[in-house]
Amino acid sequence: MFPADLPDVDETHLTSASQRYLSAVDSEPDTSHWIHSSHTSKVPIKAANIRQLQLFEDDQPPCVLLGLHPPDDPTRVVAVYLHDRWWSLDDVLRTSSRSRSSLLPVESLTERVMVFLLSRLVDNPSPGEDLFSLHPRTESCKLLWRDGRALGFYTVKHKGTRV
Repeated sequence: MFPADLPDVDETHLTSASQRYLSAVDSEPDTSHWIHSSHTSKVPIKAANIRQLQLFEDDQPPCVLLGLHPPDDPTRVVAVYLHDRWWSLDDVLRTSSRSRSSLLPVESLTERVMVFLLSRLVDNPSPGEDLFSLHPRTESCKLLWRDGRALGFYTVKHKGTRV
């Protein structure tokens, strides 16, 4: 099972779970937990390697996702905290559902997280340079699914909207 296959969470739960987890990590700095990433061997899960990611441009109320980065590269996120555990970016963008195929409307917060990952973290050209602005939480968008993976997205921008 992958995050896309689990029951959806709401913005309040995602933000509060992120804050609780960050507080727990801050209070136990010597705990040694690791996550294995496809791009690095192991990344330690500690406060210095965790950053808060703003999901939406309108950020009212705030919707925060935790991102885990290698100690030597704070610009590269290798995992995110969803459903009370860490998931690699590859796993967040996967599904075990065969019915997800082709271009499908984004209907859940987990799918909005996928759009965020595809637009802000996956294949980002260079640190500090974003290809896309943050998406509004109400923006109409679709995910492109193929072979159990979210490969891309598209959004409908209204005239005068910043891309």
